[in-house]
Amino acid sequence: MACYMKLTIDFPPKPMPTPAAPSPPPPEKPVGLAEPVGLGAVVAPMPGMILELLVQVGDQVQSGDTVAKLEAMKMENDLRTTVSGTVTEVRVAKGSSVSVGEVLVVVAEA
Repeated sequence: MACYMKLTIDFPPKPMPTPAAPSPPPPEKPVGLAEPVGLGAVVAPMPGMILELLVQVGDQVQSGDTVAKLEAMKMENDLRTTVSGTVTEVRVAKGSSVSVGEVLVVVAEA
């Protein structure tokens, strides 16, 4: 029993496919953050609703103080500052809905 193989060669050769477009550059700011933040910014770690604000502009706070309470997934979360200093901004109000990375309170280091 004989076995035959047919070979076909195209001339001129078919052009090679063009390479895929380069991937887009990475985003300028970290994903999930609404804006660049400094050390004194207290940001929302998850989406939720502000239940209570415990500070006002001008208040003195210590590192670890709770500045706001956030309700997320039916749980109450204490949001704490990581620096000691003076509250310079309060960007949210009681009852506002916030998203991940949103700046809630800004504390200027002492």
